[in-house]
Amino acid sequence: MKLNARHLIGVAPSASLQVRQLIPEGWDVSDHIKAYVLGWAYEEDKLGPEGVDYFQHACPGKYGMLANIKAQKN
Repeated sequence: MKLNARHLIGVAPSASLQVRQLIPEGWDVSDHIKAYVLGWAYEEDKLGPEGVDYFQHACPGKYGMLANIKAQKN
């Protein structure tokens, strides 16, 4: 899954990835791995608007930390 995520994040246009592309439905993935992959895509500005909303609600701590870091960079 990490190899697939690496490829998708590397080639996807900005704000285009959906959660189900990064974390296939039906896969039993730990919350830690979900937060890692979604955070990575968010950090690279590849996560689409619905994915950002999902990430914000599913992983509020990690989302808040990354949002603060991104805000400081701008």
